[in-house]
Order: sequence, then C-alpha cells, then structure tokens
Amino acid sequence: MAISYRTRKFSIPLKVNKVKEEVKINLASVDLDGETITLTDLADSVDVVLAFDSASSVFDGSLNGASQVIVGIKNISDKKEIAKRAVAAYAAHEAPDTLILGYGDDHISVKQTVAGDVVSAVVSDALKLVIEEVAAGSDGDVNPDIVAGAATLVVDSSNLGFNPALDTLKLQVNCNDFEGAGAGRFDVAVRPAGSEVYADAADDNVAGTDVVIVGGQSNSIVFDGVKVVLSGVTGSDANVYLTFISEEVK
Repeated sequence: MAISYRTRKFSIPLKVNKVKEEVKINLASVDLDGETITLTDLADSVDVVLAFDSASSVFDGSLNGASQVIVGIKNISDKKEIAKRAVAAYAAHEAPDTLILGYGDDHISVKQTVAGDVVSAVVSDALKLVIEEVAAGSDGDVNPDIVAGAATLVVDSSNLGFNPALDTLKLQVNCNDFEGAGAGRFDVAVRPAGSEVYADAADDNVAGTDVVIVGGQSNSIVFDGVKVVLSGVTGSDANVYLTFISEEVK
C-alpha cells in the first residue's frame, strides 16, 4: 500500500465588492501629431509614454529619441485606426502587464487587472485628448462574515472533485497564510457520511495554531463534508489548505 495526498486550496476574501478602475481616453482631435499619453501602472510604478508621430508609420514598440513609444500615424486620420495602432504599440513594448488597453471608434480604454484606483493616465493636451473615468476603482468592503467572526468554508464532493468518505484516513487543515498570528483562529467540523449535521472535529484548533488533524488510526471518522470557521482574520485573504490522506491499494 502507498500513501496518497490530495491538497486543495480555498480562499475566503478579506474584501468583497471590489471594482477595477477603467478610464477612456477620447481622441477628440484628428491632428494628434506630437501629442503624448503617459500611462502609469501604479502597481509597478512604471511609466509608458505613447507618442503620436505623423512622420512615422511604425507602431511596433520602437522608441524615439526621448524613450517614448512611437505611434506612427503617417497619412492616417481615422480615429479608430489611430487608437488601434496605439494599443498595438503599447502591447509590442515591454509594458506593464497589469494594464489592459483596448480601443473603440474614437477612444483608447485603459483598465487595471487588479481592483482599486490604480490607473494613472496623463495627456499632453487635455483639449485634444480627453480622459473620462468609466469606472471608479475600489478595493472593496471588508467581508462582513469576517468582521462577524463567522467566515465559513464548506467543502464536499461538489467542490473537491472527489468524495472524501470513500478512502480518506486522515485530514490535515492549515490556514497559516492569514495574518494576526496568535489572534487568528479556525475551527473544523466534519459531516459524518450520510448525515446532514456537522460535528466538531476531535482535535479542535486553538488560537494561533496552524494545523488541525482529523482522523487517524485511533480516531477514524468516515466523513463526506468539512466545515472550517475562521475568526480574527486581518490584513489579507484567508487561504485554507486541506490535505486528504488516504491509502492506495496496488
């Protein structure tokens, strides 16, 4: 016989209702020669300057003498094509990967991949290039369940991908990724196979302890569901790891 380990990770968010900031840069003027757009990814503190150049046709990420990304618009007046070239030039450059650029008939859109007000766009001429906020970013609200000390994770075959009642000898649970060591607490309960009621695990957790072991040779529990209740979570999302230990018969 060999021992098999199956680990699953589940996260309980500290913040909910997060919103990603999005802005739209309207290309209000056809004559964009010499104009620039500075995009700052505040998550990485990196600036990328897009420079419109009517003497150039390149938009491959090349830089001009001022280390600006060239957006060549030679003989181009269509705003959609100009916006498309600006997005292509940005993508071809080694630009921050947490900003997503898009384009429409007369605008460039900039969206952050993480929540919060973290997109910064500056234009050289606000009369020609108008910035409009499409969505104000927010890092969200504190999860009310965590505030109430009742952040609960329930796992069974529906989100595990297997039925733990079939072959699990032992379950190990840890939650050592959340901050507030010594104050944080999680309690584990299991649902005996065929039951609808959760019972406290024999080895209950105490404040500041990272691991709970359920089952084993002296305490064999046949269960098909696990419930983890956390309290005292501060500073970050709570990541719960469950390792199901079983024997493989060969």
